[in-house]
Amino acid sequence: MPAEEPPDDAQGSLSGGTPEPQDLPAPQGDPPPIRTEQNTMNPDRTDPESMPTPNGHRANIRLATLNMRGRSSQLSGTGPISKWTVVVKALRSQQIGILALQETHLSDELATQAEQLFSRRLTIYNSPDPENPTSSAGVAFVINKEKLDTNNITLTTLILGRAIFLSIPRKHGDTLHLINIYAPNDLSQHACFWTEVETQWSAHRLPPPNLMFGDFNMVEDPLD
Repeated sequence: MPAEEPPDDAQGSLSGGTPEPQDLPAPQGDPPPIRTEQNTMNPDRTDPESMPTPNGHRANIRLATLNMRGRSSQLSGTGPISKWTVVVKALRSQQIGILALQETHLSDELATQAEQLFSRRLTIYNSPDPENPTSSAGVAFVINKEKLDTNNITLTTLILGRAIFLSIPRKHGDTLHLINIYAPNDLSQHACFWTEVETQWSAHRLPPPNLMFGDFNMVEDPLD
């Protein structure tokens, strides 16, 4: 599908100066509000490290995670990637630099479509479920191009549709390492799953992650 500018109803106020709501609604079928985490490497905004770099990107970034519960819903539109309008608005309104997504139900073709539709805003690093990419599992990292340089980013797939590892070079030569997990719903599969994550991590000789995101499908109380 050729790249094109998204329609007005997709971009909305993203290109204007109208303030966006800080909390996203969570109606039935849509994802819950995004949980954000400020990078604590440079918490003081008056510190020179947190000021814009010469290329316009900040050294201080905000990280967030979200279980999408699928790529579309009737409440957000009938299109195959309708929820991505919500994702893009959240990136802008909450000033998110890196967003980890789980349960994306996003095939490589649909990921390309979403990236082309919002090409000015984001880059998607996608890992779909190998058997049912549009109806099961799926994990992805979304990079806000207004906040971060997307050059030289490396994605390593540990388990297709379930576990990915992202390495992002930063200024002064340091690299930010992130892991995104969507664990199986069946608790009996967890031991094998985490063993495979560790096996693949070691096989690729990856460094320890600075942060781990995800939906681990685990609760403290069986009633939950």
